[in-house]
Amino acid sequence: MAYLHKVETPYYFSGWKTWIIKIMIRGNNMLDTSLVKSLIIERSKLHMNDPKVYEYWGKLTELLSRNVEDTINYLNHCSEEEIYWLSEIFEDISAKVNCQKYIECLKKLDKKYSNLNLSMDIKVAEEWMEG
Repeated sequence: MAYLHKVETPYYFSGWKTWIIKIMIRGNNMLDTSLVKSLIIERSKLHMNDPKVYEYWGKLTELLSRNVEDTINYLNHCSEEEIYWLSEIFEDISAKVNCQKYIECLKKLDKKYSNLNLSMDIKVAEEWMEG
């Protein structure tokens, strides 16, 4: 694994290009939880019809699909609000990881945060895993 010791990006260099640089610099399969958290925060500030939402979904799906064990561990420690935002991409992650342990994790989260009504999202995630 190669890491860059110092990366300087101009203050105006932000958005999805920064995510790509961070992902490339990281260069391994470990989940960058701070990056995931910042993407969730940035996503939560967007209007639901903002086309940039798809960029956030793509980056979050990419990060959370790399290592299913890290993702499950991360999800188990997420806040209710974080799970709310991540539920938008449960099925996308499921299609990429194709793992029953991931589905079981989602079911536990549904019980933990029952007011989020995740059961429909989980059902779709199960279908995407099978398909």
